[in-house]
Amino acid sequence: MTSNKTTYSEVSVEGEKYTFTLHRIDKMAISEIERSKLQELIINYNLRFHRRALNLCGVWPPESISSDSWKLRLYNIYTCFTLMWFLPAITAMCIELCNYLDNLEKAIPIIFQISSFVLSAILAMYFVYRRKIMMNLFLTLETNFRPYMEMLRSSTKKLKSLEQSMFLGKLIADMFLYCAYMTIFIWVIIPCVKGYIEYIFQFDQEDIEHKRGKYFGLSMWFPSNVNQSPIYETAQVVHGITVFTGVLNITGWFMAMFALIYHTSSHFSMLVDLIDDIGIRFSTKKLSDRSQCVIADQLHIEDTPDENSQHLPIERDSELNQYLVRCIEYHQEIIK
Repeated sequence: MTSNKTTYSEVSVEGEKYTFTLHRIDKMAISEIERSKLQELIINYNLRFHRRALNLCGVWPPESISSDSWKLRLYNIYTCFTLMWFLPAITAMCIELCNYLDNLEKAIPIIFQISSFVLSAILAMYFVYRRKIMMNLFLTLETNFRPYMEMLRSSTKKLKSLEQSMFLGKLIADMFLYCAYMTIFIWVIIPCVKGYIEYIFQFDQEDIEHKRGKYFGLSMWFPSNVNQSPIYETAQVVHGITVFTGVLNITGWFMAMFALIYHTSSHFSMLVDLIDDIGIRFSTKKLSDRSQCVIADQLHIEDTPDENSQHLPIERDSELNQYLVRCIEYHQEIIK
């Protein structure tokens, strides 16, 4: 590039041509920056932030644990514990429901609560049973598409589209997880702290032994002395584990399904953009070749035989065919 710029100055090129040369150099410099930025996005492309809820509730082992056999065994024990925990928790809810069969106003919320935890238990067991299939699906999204994503490096628009897609996906996953944390805080922490505050300052302590579920977010069966220490602390731990496993399992299911749907559709969107760019990419190359020939003629540069220009359409068609083949392979990889 430096030699071309020197040649132009030696033959006293007009200002417009000199401006054209500088613009061409700056454009290539920008494309190098974008290419390195895209390469960084592709290398860091992963969906682990969509699996955090499932990691916490024992359904999906993190990469740091699944790579170590001993850690994986301990994690599987934790998985069995969380799955088995649903049985006594749902049983306690059903017993509480039996106490309010004659009160429809209190029975309906308990029925809804039981159905939610039954759904959470089914989802947890299904995810554990199909764990390898789900891991392969996420691995496909993370690795198999990376070679095709590199086709985006010549387009600033697609670079921004990929960057925005990853940012929005992570943002929505964080919102799911923060909602789960907020639910756990409201159902577990606030009632527990309220119980201690009212006990210390003796607020509303009349007939407290008959208000078994006053300081618990879920409607479950508790013994009559549940508001007395140390039964109160034990019941709060049991209640907290129940809320933790139920909420995070449902949240993890939504996050995983969202990740599969959102990122698959994002790849379809990128494929459509690549196909739309066919005319722009190859017509730009053609115009660039012509503009270089015109400048060479104006500068009286030698060695511009017509034989080289005859090869341009053939090379362009060959590159177009390779580009279309890559787009077709990209589409086939998405729909597998």
